Amino acid sequence: MTDFGALSAAFRRFAEVEVPSGDSPLYETLALAVARDRDLLEIASHRQAGQPVANMLFGAVRGPTETTHAGHRALIDRVRDDMVSKGIAVFPSVERAAWAMGKLAGV
Repeated sequence: MTDFGALSAAFRRFAEVEVPSGDSPLYETLALAVARDRDLLEIASHRQAGQPVANMLFGAVRGPTETTHAGHRALIDRVRDDMVSKGIAVFPSVERAAWAMGKLAGV
C-alpha cells in the first residue's frame, strides 16, 4: 500500500531542505505542487526502491524527450500531460513548451 503522506512529506522536504533557498525557485514550486497533488504522488510512487522520489519524477519530466524505452516514454508523457492539465508547465525543449502552451490556451 502506498503511503501518500510519506511521499508528500518527501516532496515538501525536497522543497524546503534539499533545494537551497533561492537557488531553484522552479524546483521548490514544483515540489510543493506535487506534495499537494494525489495524482502526481501516485505516479511518483512507482519509483524503484531507494530511488529519491523527487529526483526521479523531475528527471522524468525534464529529462530527454527522445527515448527508445516505451515505459520511460509513457511515464514522461503521463507526468507532463498531468502537469499541463493542472497548469504546471515544465519542459526541456522549446518545441514541447510551445505545444504545452497551446494546449493550456485551448489551441
